[in-house]
Amino acid sequence: MSLLVIYQGVDIGRENLDYLVGAAATDAEREAIQEALLANPAVEGLHDLTVFYDGTVLEVEVHVEVDGEMTIREAHNLESQLVDRLRAIEDVGDAHIHLDPSGLGEWKDAVETDR
Repeated sequence: MSLLVIYQGVDIGRENLDYLVGAAATDAEREAIQEALLANPAVEGLHDLTVFYDGTVLEVEVHVEVDGEMTIREAHNLESQLVDRLRAIEDVGDAHIHLDPSGLGEWKDAVETDR
């Protein structure tokens, strides 16, 4: 009987290890998230997409590229729509979206210059 208890404990632990350590999402889950974001006509691109398990739900972090002339109100409404769309995907628990003006580039990709 004790061997059965040990076996089941190890089996349950193995099944849940990914949830405990924040494992990455599958390729299919990442693709569904990308498609959901790019389906919005205001989204011109995206980068720095991170999708990982936080417990039993997926946590999404992404930079979404949009028209840089968008008003703050428009940007806020778009961000809310995108978060709602992502949360509607099964297993997505929360989403953090950073809006970037398209074509601007990322500060981390900028070439260092002498000052």
